[in-house]
Amino acid sequence: MSQTPAELLAAYKSNGKEFAEVAASIPAADLNKAMPGGEWPPAFVIHHMVDAELHFATRYLHILTSDKPTIINFAEEAYPDRTHYSQRSAAESIALYKSIHAVIENILENASESDWERKGVHFELGEIPMKQFFAKAVGHNAEHAQQLRDLMA
Repeated sequence: MSQTPAELLAAYKSNGKEFAEVAASIPAADLNKAMPGGEWPPAFVIHHMVDAELHFATRYLHILTSDKPTIINFAEEAYPDRTHYSQRSAAESIALYKSIHAVIENILENASESDWERKGVHFELGEIPMKQFFAKAVGHNAEHAQQLRDLMA
């Protein structure tokens, strides 16, 4: 069953708050600690999430303001090296994550039903309504909050 925009927004808010709280609870000494099995250290997960939120926010804004914009893929595997995850501040990434999240919440709380149905064009999936792109982001937040908990267990 498909969730309504109000249900998606509620989950986005909850999952975003949860991610930010889990991320902020990690001791500074553990942020860049090597993880078994080649897992990213917690700071890398945090940086990934802020980068993803930037990409997702851009998608929503393009879909809301353009007719069927092309949706650019998020090449997450390139980010750790090319955006210097090992040198970035986790505290700054958490702050930016929270800010982006709050702005997107505000924008989408005011979106109409027709706004949620506006489409972007994905290179593999074709025309996708914003609601579907947003639903993916809701799950992404929850998955990475759990990943941080697992890394710190």
